[in-house]
This record gives sequence, structure tokens and C-alpha cells, in this order.
Amino acid sequence: MSTLSRSSTARSADIVTNEGIVRGIRERGVETWRGIPFAAPPIGVLRFRAPQKAPAWAGVRDASRFGAVSPQSREGNFIGAAKNVPMSENCLTLNVVRPAAARDAIGRDSDEPPLLPVMVFVHGGAYSVGSSSEVPRNGETLAREANVVYVSINYRLGALGFLDFTAYSTAGRPIENNLGLKDCIAALEWVQSNIRAFGGDPDRVTLFGESAGANAVTTLMTVPRASGLFARAIAQSSPTNAVYPPELTRGWGEQFVELLSERVSNDSVENTSPEDAGEMLVTADWRDLIAATDALTMNAPDTEPGTIALCPVIDGDFLPQRPLDAFKNGEAHRVPLIIGTNDREGALFAGRLDILATTPKRIRAIFAKTKKKARKAIKAEYPGLPEKRPAHDFGGDYAFWYPTVKVAERHSRYAPVYFYRFDAAPRLVRLAGFDATHGLELFALFDRMNGAFGRTMTLLGGRGAFVRAGARMRRYWGAFAYTGNPNGVDARGRAGSSDSAAGSALGAGAGAGAVANPGAGAGAALGAGAAANPGAGAGAGAVANPSAGAGSTLGAGAGANPGAGAGAALGGRGPSAAGARGAGAVANPGAGASAPVPTLAPTTAVRRWPRYDEDARKTLIIDAEDRVERDPRSSRRLAWQAFVPHV
Repeated sequence: MSTLSRSSTARSADIVTNEGIVRGIRERGVETWRGIPFAAPPIGVLRFRAPQKAPAWAGVRDASRFGAVSPQSREGNFIGAAKNVPMSENCLTLNVVRPAAARDAIGRDSDEPPLLPVMVFVHGGAYSVGSSSEVPRNGETLAREANVVYVSINYRLGALGFLDFTAYSTAGRPIENNLGLKDCIAALEWVQSNIRAFGGDPDRVTLFGESAGANAVTTLMTVPRASGLFARAIAQSSPTNAVYPPELTRGWGEQFVELLSERVSNDSVENTSPEDAGEMLVTADWRDLIAATDALTMNAPDTEPGTIALCPVIDGDFLPQRPLDAFKNGEAHRVPLIIGTNDREGALFAGRLDILATTPKRIRAIFAKTKKKARKAIKAEYPGLPEKRPAHDFGGDYAFWYPTVKVAERHSRYAPVYFYRFDAAPRLVRLAGFDATHGLELFALFDRMNGAFGRTMTLLGGRGAFVRAGARMRRYWGAFAYTGNPNGVDARGRAGSSDSAAGSALGAGAGAGAVANPGAGAGAALGAGAAANPGAGAGAGAVANPSAGAGSTLGAGAGANPGAGAGAALGGRGPSAAGARGAGAVANPGAGASAPVPTLAPTTAVRRWPRYDEDARKTLIIDAEDRVERDPRSSRRLAWQAFVPHV
């Protein structure tokens, strides 16, 4: 088993992984390891093949710099990596960030490193652009404030990861599909094997992502091979239904081959045949692959309105069925889920980003698939359609909001679901007509407001409210990473949400309040005011899981710790050490120990974030002041329920 190296210095940290030693850096209150290979370079004969095991290395690997980003366009619908950013097919690397304070506790009262929850982030970018290094300090504030280990990953994009070329596969030259998703699984498997060495708990992995990254999350929730690789999930603005059957994805593959042929060998009359096309795909320069991808993705919104050409494929094997059907049938992994969208998702998709069903032609194509009565009801929800504003709201709801509603209602039948809508937007953003549009919540969640764009968007005010909304999000997300419930407390004793009764117990910090982990098992009393194990209801002083029907704080309490029997407190080792660190320890599932935490004040956002269900449909609205609404936009939801031909 990998262990933390004791040779760490004040400015560097050596970690022993299964493949070799990596040396990170310590700065800004965090320790960071970058560019760690989690799979073999998918180059040469490994192009269009599932990721293979990462090779070992000798000596100490410098992990102070990000790895190369996946090949991507700087001229397509979406602006890719900057010109000075290294780009290569050898891109399967990840980065680990943890609070520097986590190491400060090592070697004092315990021989084991503290085991913190792990949050693995999948970046967005329409499966076309983006990388884990796009915003170099992403995750640092989240790691520090929520006291978690943050992992960000690269995966293959564009034609290399999300087009279906299996029609050109042969026994001698296999070509596989869903490669970008398989890269994500390889990264999660690496986390399971190595994250303990970084102080992370492999039993408390939260997989989260935004946009295409959220599509990866909701899709992987239905992939059998992903079972057990994560214990919770967060999907921010997932285009959940952008997953298609082979009869559609293979057509895009054929179009791509023709576009590539025109570029690399237009005088050939055979290179679109199965044999020659396969050879061309495997040997073409990746820059030509990018150019052909640009052409395909610019045409697809009009040739197949409402679809996204770069997508996972329902192949009946790796991905057995459409994710929305898996959620409906209870065949998705039954892990707790936070899911939601932003207020006006579609407002962003204008100009070169215009890929949604926002033009009259595209909207007509979708309307043609449903009945007149349903069309009339939908038009009433978007007065003026197909004018610009209602058209963008229609397209955003079609791609993001309504499929998200369906995931929430279907998954809530089998596992805890917490539904949100992000409404916060600075004044200048609203005046520009974007409002809380697609991707805006990332600036709040990841504390990006000190960058040029963050400063610009608040020139006319609203900075304080937006920053505070981000801080509350980090508390919700952090509490969820610890407990599977955003109403629990994070490692610093802060509540994801609180009320007058629960606030003192959940937000009292180190002096009171252990965190229970949802699951099973009996708990040990770790101090006053522990958060209750969802689904158990045991423990005096616990703030009960909303689904259990009890929400009061009663006094002193215990938290349930699954898998370990008699609840080991973080900071001690095993049942006998339950009080080693005193009150305010955090319950750790399975085993392990944790560092003490400082006292911080609780948030006073809302009484609690209720679980979502098909009756009340209670939704957290994240705004200047968070609130809970019952079935917001219910008339629009009912209109879509009758209208949508694809869910």
C-alpha cells in the first residue's frame, strides 16, 4: 500500500504511488501534485483504444507542472486552450490538491495520514475543449475551505474521445468507442488505488462535473464498470440526454471520415472504405482530426437539430442503455446526488457558441416530432418564440433543464437527490442579457472572482453577494462530500445549511459536532451535535436526515460510521481512539483518521435543503439569499412533460 513519504520539505512533498514517486509543491495553503499519469499515453497503436495501465518510472517525478492538454481546436465553436499551452495526445494525467494543514497533523498522534473525502472534478467544454489546467488554481479554495482532497482530470476530447468509429474496426486494427468516458473510469480507478497516499479516503469519493463533465457524471452513474468507484455524485448543468444510439453516432463517424479524407487525401477514391478509413483514422495527424471535428460539429446542430455530435454512444456493452432509461428503471448506481441547472442556461449559446435548438429551423424540427396540443402549451411558456430571448431559453431548457428534472425525479425513487437552481448573477451580467447563464456558477464555486473576468463582471456591483453565494455552495458541496447530505457538516464543523435549532449544533465547529457518514453501522459518541446518518435516525443530538422526518437538535449526539463497527474518530486509530482528538472530529467510513478542525461560524442560508421527490419537488434556489421553492416553474415542467419527444 502506498504511504506518505516522510521526506517532504516545507516547499515540496514526495508521495509514493503505485507507479513511482511524485514530488509536488506547497503554496497558498495547499499541497499540489500536477501532471500525474493515470494511464499509458494513448498514442500510436493505442489511439482509439481503451486506456492502458500507466507505466512505472524510476526516481522522483516532478509533479509541479500540469500535463499537456488533449488536442483541441482554437478556431471551432468553442475557444480551446491558449496558444502557449502544450497540447498532445499524451494527455491522460490528473492533478491532486489537498489542504496543507492535512499534513501538519501527520506524525503527531497517529502514524496514518488523515483520510479526507475526495472530490474528483470532470471539466466541461462540450467534449471538444477544456482541460484540468484551464484555470490553474481551480479547486484550491474548495480544498482549503471544505477540507477535502481535490482531483481534476484530463481525458480525450473531440474525435479522439467522443466519436464512434467502430464501423472501421478490424481484428488487426481494433477501434473502440466511449474512450473519453473510459479515460474517466481509468482516472477513478487510479484514485481508488492511490489516493490514500495523498490523505484521501477512497470510500468517500464524490464525482462531480459541469456541462459535458456533468454529462460524464450522469452517464457514468449508469455504466456498470463504474460501480464502486464513487460514493456520491454532483452534476452541474448536465445535458443528460446527449447520449445517442449507434445508428446516429455511426452516421457522424461516416461524415467525419469524409471530412477527414477531403483534408488529408482528397485525390483518393478508396480512403472512405472500411479498411482504408480505419488506417487513415489511426495514422492521420491529430491537427487534421481537429480540423475535421470543427467542420462536423458546426454542421451537426442543423443536420440533426437538438443533438450534440461529440457524445457517448449507447453501445449495449460499456453503456448498456440510455442513461435516462437506467435512472427510470432503478439501474443507475444508487448513490446520493446533487443535481441542478442555472436560471437561464441557453443565454450563453449565441454567436459562435450557437449549438442548441435556438433557430427557427432547429425548433421546427423538434416541434415536428410532437403533437399540436403539446406544441401550443410549450409556446405559451416561451412567449414570442422564436425571438432571440425565448428561443435561447427554449434551447437551454431542452438541452439542460428538463432532462435534469427527469434525472432528479427518477433517481429520487431509489437514492437521495438534492435539486438546485443557480440564480445568482452580478448586475453587469444581467444588463448584458445573460443572467445566471451556463457555467456562471463555476466562478462562484471555484472562487474565480479575482481574475480579470471575475472583476469585470462585478464592475457595476453585486460582487459581495455573488462571492457569498459561492461560499455557501462550497459548504453545501463540502458537507455532501463528507456525509452524502448537504445539510450535514463539513470537516470544519460548518453546516451546508442551518436553522435556528440546528445552526448551533451544526456550525459550532471543533468544540462540538462530529460528522456521521451515511450508510449503515453503529456509531460512537464523538462530541456534541453530530450529524445523523441518513436513513438511520439514531443518535441524540443528531440533526436528522430530512427524509427521516426529524429535524431538531436534542443535545449530545453520536454519528454512524459505516463499515467500521464502532465508529473511529478522525484523529485516532480504530474504536479505542474515538476520543483521541476530542470533540469536533469527523466520522470516517471504513477506517482511518483525520485532523482537528478550527471553529467557524455557521451559514444562515436556509433552514435546510430538502431531499427532492416527485410530490413536493422542493428545490434550493441559490441566489443573494438562498431559499427553497416547491416545484418552481411547475407549469413549464408540465408543458415539457407533454411535449418532449426524447425523454
